[in-house]
Amino acid sequence: MNPWRMATLALLLTACGGNDKSEDSGSTAVETPTFTEIRDEVLFPSCAFSSCHGGGAGGLTLSEAEPDSAYAALVGAIGASNLPLVTAGDSSNSYLIDKIEDADTMVSGTSMHPGSSLLSTEPDTVAGIRAWIDAGAPDN
Repeated sequence: MNPWRMATLALLLTACGGNDKSEDSGSTAVETPTFTEIRDEVLFPSCAFSSCHGGGAGGLTLSEAEPDSAYAALVGAIGASNLPLVTAGDSSNSYLIDKIEDADTMVSGTSMHPGSSLLSTEPDTVAGIRAWIDAGAPDN
């Protein structure tokens, strides 16, 4: 099992709620997860429930019943904020990253992780998502 997957699984167990290497802003190597890993190990367990993006909060709907729709819902899609959710190749201009990191550059509305710190406190998970976006956000 790759280190990113192990870190993500450990995170999910404690919080309940790719093979290329890329550099994150802290200069440590990060495994680039596949979209399927991000979708199945982070987004669905953390975000796709009825009170959140399973119910379409913020204009984004993630449905485990329709897993193939998740990619199109994120990559190149425009969210309720009228900004691109994921800009392939450019994590710094992806609204998803701003929401995960609770940045003030593009974020509107409430924090993406109300009542949960699943994504905001796991730098390896966020770095992996950044690495995937910066690698062109492949549908893999």
